[in-house]
Amino acid sequence: MSLVSDRSAFDLHGHAGTPMRKVSEYELNAQACLKLAASISDPEHKTTLLHMADTWTLLAHGRKKRRSKDQLSNYDDVTDEE
Repeated sequence: MSLVSDRSAFDLHGHAGTPMRKVSEYELNAQACLKLAASISDPEHKTTLLHMADTWTLLAHGRKKRRSKDQLSNYDDVTDEE
């Protein structure tokens, strides 16, 4: 059984095949992991999904922190060139 039936929610290439850069996308992935974790009973899969949600959340916080450091006015519409 696959943990991720809707692969697009976890696609690291965003909607148009470009690298995912938006904080909102990281946050949506965290929410998707939490929602899926709440719907399954297998403890190992649930733990894995909760760890994934934590990682997506940390990535979002890191992106926000970088945005603050760079003093960008609208971080959700700006991409980093990494």
